[in-house]
Amino acid sequence: MELKKEQSKTSFDKRVDEIAAARAALKKCLTACEAEKVLLTRGLEKAEAFAASRFDWPLVVNNQCMVFREMRIGIDKVLDKLEIELLKENEMLRNTATEQFDQPIHQTKNLLHVLLQCTALLESDIARKKEAELLDTKLSTLVSSKTLSVRLFLSLFFVASSVLEALDHTSCAHLHSGTRALQCQPTSVGAHV
Repeated sequence: MELKKEQSKTSFDKRVDEIAAARAALKKCLTACEAEKVLLTRGLEKAEAFAASRFDWPLVVNNQCMVFREMRIGIDKVLDKLEIELLKENEMLRNTATEQFDQPIHQTKNLLHVLLQCTALLESDIARKKEAELLDTKLSTLVSSKTLSVRLFLSLFFVASSVLEALDHTSCAHLHSGTRALQCQPTSVGAHV
């Protein structure tokens, strides 16, 4: 009986170490996700500010010129070469801003959204790992207690094992999806700008 208790305690201790290692790996991944989120957010802000600095003001001026042209009265209200050039300039400014900045900004926002989802999943997985670690630690101390019945131990062991296996599967899935999301994004936020 003592040998079984010692084997069980050793198994629980090993399991606690495995969970602690998995939790440490998840925390490392979470830290990397949070750092990448900061970089993506800064890059997105810079790209949006750059686009605004290059195209917002010229569009405002162009639109105001069009407003002044529309305020003409009577015979002066004709479609002349100046108005045609203003319309062409407006279209060129809008198209250039859209072609150069909309797609990278949209992609960066999508990546940021995926990263936020991965961060939330990692945080919940870390919390579950912590709970599993606490449970296994408690079960480990119960195993060494002489008042614990074998039946209670076995039922707790099977429940804990099934819960931990499910947590392991979930953790691996989260790690893989986080890794894929990080691998899918460009290596440098500056590549979007």
